Amino acid sequence: MIAAGIRRLRRAAFVLLALAAGLSPGGPAAAHASGSSYLRIESQGQDGMLPITWDISAADLELPLELDADGDGDAGAEEIAARRPAIARFAIERLDVRRGGEDCRLSAGAITTARREGQPYVSLRLVAKCPRDGSLAVSTRLFFGSPGYTALLDVRMPGGRHPAVLSAAAPDWNEQAAVHWIESLWLFAQEGVHHVLIGYDHVAFLLLLLLPCVLRGSRAGWTAVADPRAAAHDLVRIVTAFTVAHSITLGLAVTGVIRLPVRPIELAIAGSIMVAGVLNLFPRAARWRLGLAFGFGLVHGCGFANAFHEIGGEGTSLAPMLGGFNLGVEAGQLLLVAVSLPILWLLARSPRYPGRIMPGLSVATALTGAVWFVGRL
Repeated sequence: MIAAGIRRLRRAAFVLLALAAGLSPGGPAAAHASGSSYLRIESQGQDGMLPITWDISAADLELPLELDADGDGDAGAEEIAARRPAIARFAIERLDVRRGGEDCRLSAGAITTARREGQPYVSLRLVAKCPRDGSLAVSTRLFFGSPGYTALLDVRMPGGRHPAVLSAAAPDWNEQAAVHWIESLWLFAQEGVHHVLIGYDHVAFLLLLLLPCVLRGSRAGWTAVADPRAAAHDLVRIVTAFTVAHSITLGLAVTGVIRLPVRPIELAIAGSIMVAGVLNLFPRAARWRLGLAFGFGLVHGCGFANAFHEIGGEGTSLAPMLGGFNLGVEAGQLLLVAVSLPILWLLARSPRYPGRIMPGLSVATALTGAVWFVGRL
């Protein structure tokens, strides 16, 4: 009975891993772009007028507003312009701005298109006319029915920038006399965790690094590691190399030391999944895993930076924002490791894992990377 129970657990674990490797709710497009709108509010004078820019994914607006009138799969600038009144009404109905305890009246301006992380966005200009001065309060209901959707708020005041992450569970922001760095750290740590969990390409690459950690490669092939401490030691080395690498490029890119275009980075991330999946088929290539984790970690760091760049700020707010986001990314990765490692250790006790299960999962994930690569061309 115990043996049968273990077999059932192995089957369930295999199914979970296969789903993680082969499925992507985000489709072949970039995994970073979906799940957030970008809301910027300027408060630089005392005239009661607040300029607002709200960037919302065209793909997210397609279902409620049917922007793609000709059905060619791409909402062009003319199609978006034709739907300007509907877009403005849809956004204004889901945004509340108050100043000094009184409601501000929102009016729509120009609507243009923008690209964020390689994906088309509708950029809506609004103006909030406020009856009086005082502290600012912002609330939104634009979450498309998803508990994981966020609105990345950037309020620019004369004394500095106030970043915030709004969600269906916490849709309100209220201006404070001063934003404490701990608050920014905590807010962007949450965003870092969220970004990892919805970043299917990062999850896929990390999974490919984890799959062989319970095995030892040699000329004779893959064999299960007998000592769990040896597997944990190998895992720590690999994940640490990946973490150090993407932390380096994340910091350099966010601070403006380096700036790379989005499309090549997204292609390189998809390519890293293909390469890692293929290398898992060759036991003698196991010695390359540390260099692979570090090298492609540099690329993935640029991907994280592209996601973070539009939220980033200058001056004193940047350090807690960047630090919090990076800590959140690491926390999300550690969560994935904590969930995956016991399952992989259990699967590795089966003689089929080295020769069938691990190669099968690697091929499935590499093929998923190939689909993403073609979709991003």
